[in-house]
Amino acid sequence: MRDVHNATSGVGGPDSAAGCGAVQQTSDTHPALYFFIVARLMNGIGNSGTTVLSVAYIDENTSKTKSPLYIGIVTPSTI
Repeated sequence: MRDVHNATSGVGGPDSAAGCGAVQQTSDTHPALYFFIVARLMNGIGNSGTTVLSVAYIDENTSKTKSPLYIGIVTPSTI
């Protein structure tokens, strides 16, 4: 939170009644930030199903000796 005062004219300064407790807040958040937050949420929701289902599919459809190898290859690629 920034405290914004115009010290040269006395407007909003510590001597004026309007400046007593009046603090102007500025936002430094760029609108593109909200776009990226929504995009990351949608990406996480979309990829969660493929991550879980790919391990289950590999485990069910490969031999017990080779499934750890395939799971070890697929898991880092989903991160």
